Amino acid sequence: MDPFYFRKVTLLIMLLFLLQFTGCSKYLAEKVVKAPNFGKTADELGELSEEQMAYRQFDSQGRITIGSPEISMHYVVIEPRNEWAAAKGTAIHDKLSMEFDLHNSGIPSQEWAEIPEIMYLDQYPDKGDFNNMGLKFTAERQTPPRSGPRFKGTVVFLHGLGVDKMFYASSWAQLMASHGYRCILPDLRGHGRTTGDYVTYGRREAEDVSRLLDRLWGPLPVERPVILFGTSLGGSTAIQTAAKDSRVDAVIALEPFSSLLETAYDFARLEHPVISMFTSRKIIEKAVEDGGKIAGFDARRDTALDAAGGLETPLLVIHGSDDRHVTAEHSFRLHEAAANSTLIIKEGKHHMNLGCNDIYDLRDKIFDWLEKSLYNHFPR
Repeated sequence: MDPFYFRKVTLLIMLLFLLQFTGCSKYLAEKVVKAPNFGKTADELGELSEEQMAYRQFDSQGRITIGSPEISMHYVVIEPRNEWAAAKGTAIHDKLSMEFDLHNSGIPSQEWAEIPEIMYLDQYPDKGDFNNMGLKFTAERQTPPRSGPRFKGTVVFLHGLGVDKMFYASSWAQLMASHGYRCILPDLRGHGRTTGDYVTYGRREAEDVSRLLDRLWGPLPVERPVILFGTSLGGSTAIQTAAKDSRVDAVIALEPFSSLLETAYDFARLEHPVISMFTSRKIIEKAVEDGGKIAGFDARRDTALDAAGGLETPLLVIHGSDDRHVTAEHSFRLHEAAANSTLIIKEGKHHMNLGCNDIYDLRDKIFDWLEKSLYNHFPR
């Protein structure tokens, strides 16, 4: 799911091999923590245009100055709605139209005689068939049954390393909004349209999320229950945020890593076994620790695993059994450390397709978990 992350770690391992002969530890450590937006200003990164906002079906956007070191964080909001209608000229409509063209070429896809001007999410299908995302749309307006008030809570989506808020924009965020949730999608520090020179693997990012909640609690408003939904780096950040911020009512973490050190070991051992044979654990450890010093965090202590040990917030951890980049062992450790945790292992899924395929199945599991773990405490 995080291609930039894997390129970054690949480079890290290659450089680790060279490091044993060159001693370029500072250069290597900087590579570990240097953010995609290193050196860029908010003016350079800019805002989304009206056309971009409409294309992605965002309702509003904003920018706030927060954090230490200070960053300018960009975010978008999708308001809760009764349906997800994708009109012609939106991202989903374009995607479905492309799939329809493939269908005409003999590749199975959405079953339509022609592309309708407006398509609606089929919220309760027997199965999904929208290509990679597993979503099903229909030309008929949907009237799903609802119980209680329309508004069900606020979900803050936290993306992985090397991607940005768009990772969730046309899938999970729209899906959750169509089920009654207000969705907030920030770019984490150094990513997307947010400034920041270094990635701290959850340490500073968790503080940023809390400051975002501080600033948005009134204007939006950010109404409870507040749910953090993160993938990989975003999942680890969500756990670290909830451990210190009592306003977070639930955490959903897909394929989180327990610590940066262990992630580096995983990747070296599983993806580059030959190189890892010639690269000592001590070298990997030193590069990560030195990178932490540059970025302003302790790679040994500022971890999701340490945070999970003090976490009382309900935690749902979901991991693919075949994940080779961040192995399922990370989620097992987090699950065991947390006081109120549920673990789901998806057989056959890996880091690049968990949460992208079988969305309806995951949605139902997530909603069931929220019902049992959260909503007994919040009258509706």
